Amino acid sequence: MSTERERVIIAADRVGGLKAALDADWAKRSAEWDESVEGNAPTGGDLGLWDLPCVDSKDVARMAPIFEEHLGVPFDVKHIRPGGYSEIAEVLADLVPKLTGCELPAAFTANANGGIG
Repeated sequence: MSTERERVIIAADRVGGLKAALDADWAKRSAEWDESVEGNAPTGGDLGLWDLPCVDSKDVARMAPIFEEHLGVPFDVKHIRPGGYSEIAEVLADLVPKLTGCELPAAFTANANGGIG
């Protein structure tokens, strides 16, 4: 059985690769969405459908294989925050501790700009 220190190191070794893979996947997904709705977004007033989180919880569920590959643990969708996330960094900050039982490594915690990593 690994100690708590070892568990944090294991997460630290894998989070960098996970973040890069999630960023690449999200760039592709969001570009496809943006292309499909280009010029259709309303301006001003009630945004309705357009007033959604940047990274929808269903998109995060579709990323489960990426989490499993990089963290080496099963991905249970019950850990995904309902409603989604504002950015991939927020996905990492929420899910890595839940999936691994480890704290997020210091290099991936909020920085001066409010982002991660």
